Amino acid sequence: MKAVGAIKEVVKWEESRAFFTRRLLRLCIEQDIYREAVDVKCLEDIRKMQESLQLYFAKTRDETFSWYSYPDEDAIKLLRKERKQIVAFLIGNDFFTIGERYGIPSEKLGDFAKKCDLLIQEMKNERL
Repeated sequence: MKAVGAIKEVVKWEESRAFFTRRLLRLCIEQDIYREAVDVKCLEDIRKMQESLQLYFAKTRDETFSWYSYPDEDAIKLLRKERKQIVAFLIGNDFFTIGERYGIPSEKLGDFAKKCDLLIQEMKNERL
């Protein structure tokens, strides 16, 4: 497994519980942020969110920053500290992707968002 990159390092038995606790907490916080930003329904959605998260850090840090090799303890602190900004970025990035899909120029996304808001309000009012 180490030869194909699935294992990066050996974790000492004494440190394993703390290691996996930090790793699990990091992944849980990431998943929670993804769910807050968009409706994650499948593995493909998670993959897109992971790419967007890496893009967020590439834009807010330098290009060489690698989220996946960032230490778990530091990553947890960073996710908690920048949660609002990350969610806003993920929502905006997802919205930009939708605009691209339907051929809406980026300068018109604001108008598109307003129309979407109006449509959502109409749909909510119809349910009442």
